[in-house]
Amino acid sequence: MTSPSRSIRKLRDSSANHAVSADQSVGASLARLNLAMRKGFYAALVLSLSACGGRHPLQPGSGRAGDAAGSDVQLASYGDAATDTGPDTRHCTFMGFALAVSYPTTHEPMSIVAVDRTGNGHLDLVVSERGDNKSTSELLANAGNGTFALSASYGVSSNNVGSLVAADFNGDGKIDLASQADAVDGIDLGTGNGVLAIDFGTGNGTFASQVVTYSSPQSYGYLTVGDFNGDGHPDLAFAGYDYIMTGGFITPDGLIATPAPEPTDFALNVFFNAGDGTLAAPVIYANPNGFADIASGDFDGDGHLDIAELVTSGNSGGIGVFFNAGDGTLRSEVTYVASPDWIAYGLAVADFNGDGKDDVATTTIMNPNAASEANVLQVFTGASNGSLNGPVSYPIADMPSVYQIVTGDFNGDGKPDLAMVIGRTSQGAPVDPVPVAVFENLGDGTFGAPVTYGVAGGAMDYGTAIAAGDFNGDGVTDIAVTTSSEDPPYPVAVNVLLSKCE
Repeated sequence: MTSPSRSIRKLRDSSANHAVSADQSVGASLARLNLAMRKGFYAALVLSLSACGGRHPLQPGSGRAGDAAGSDVQLASYGDAATDTGPDTRHCTFMGFALAVSYPTTHEPMSIVAVDRTGNGHLDLVVSERGDNKSTSELLANAGNGTFALSASYGVSSNNVGSLVAADFNGDGKIDLASQADAVDGIDLGTGNGVLAIDFGTGNGTFASQVVTYSSPQSYGYLTVGDFNGDGHPDLAFAGYDYIMTGGFITPDGLIATPAPEPTDFALNVFFNAGDGTLAAPVIYANPNGFADIASGDFDGDGHLDIAELVTSGNSGGIGVFFNAGDGTLRSEVTYVASPDWIAYGLAVADFNGDGKDDVATTTIMNPNAASEANVLQVFTGASNGSLNGPVSYPIADMPSVYQIVTGDFNGDGKPDLAMVIGRTSQGAPVDPVPVAVFENLGDGTFGAPVTYGVAGGAMDYGTAIAAGDFNGDGVTDIAVTTSSEDPPYPVAVNVLLSKCE
């Protein structure tokens, strides 16, 4: 009998195969479903240097964090604190990454965050997983030298957790986890079972017994965290959506009979934190566009956190930005269309050019389903006039679709670089070995050609999520990638790439 998690995977892979069909109307529908399924179930919405502009301290509580307005929010962050593009501060010679070390997980990994859960000053890894009709969260504890041990397993607040972020929500100096889940197995077709939850940390790697849960306005979506109203407490933003059935159905073996379910009811929901980890009812901003990811950053340099989304519509897309009015309310979304034929997969935020305004990086497919289809990295730069400039495009040559992208100082020069995990080919096939591509910042916000490193060597392995942090304490950022497989015994793992800086 096919397990529900395998059926979900078949569902996703079937949509990936259909997404390149010659029938463009069906292809567009399935491409949207493919993107939503990948991102909804496997989102690595990690609160990193990219989450709020790359200006957070390395460890929670080690200095001021949050927005530039002077809040004192303790957010989970990782990587080097220095992201300026002034003189090269490199204290070593970057020698690439060591061979990946794999750490098996108990169930199928869906998202990953790098955060000090045990309070010993070293970044641990928390992985949300799905298996046996349940979702769990596992802690991989850092020994202090970049090696990890699976030391704890604990239930999360609902099923099929697709989004996971971390911050000190109740102000006790310990990092908590916030997650959003659809609370059902398979596809929730608008039944309203979305759940948003905060699991409070104890500081020793475990959760407290108290779990605060809320009904999320939509069943699926993406989380980001930041102090949006400037009161010193981390808030949550949830870009959510539901599904509607448009005449198709799911076969008993988990395959899609077209037409596929369509995402609907898009909205951005902002939950303000009272300071003790309780959240007010969300402020809802209806959105006519679909979206594929969300991140926060100060894009206009006014000291207030804005929210960026990847927006999608059929085979076209771009960047949507909700600029902060200064009090936590958001102005109408401003959309920047990168191309009429553009499908986005990954989103990251940092001040790449060092001008004090956050920039946006995306991984996209240009001209999908066409002979000229190409994968590119695109960078939009922030501007003082409440706008974004660009994009500047960088080819990701001979590489298949990109699922996730993350920022970090991988070469030790004090400037934010970019890393991305390659998922599958545009036809939905796994890639052997799973590639991780790194774009080094040349110092002025432009990037060199990507260098690729392999993780997980199985012919049917594929990457699902990526996180970054200085795991071995050498002052440069390392990478962790989660992988799954389509081949028995279906190996699942977290793969760690340690930066070599000598």
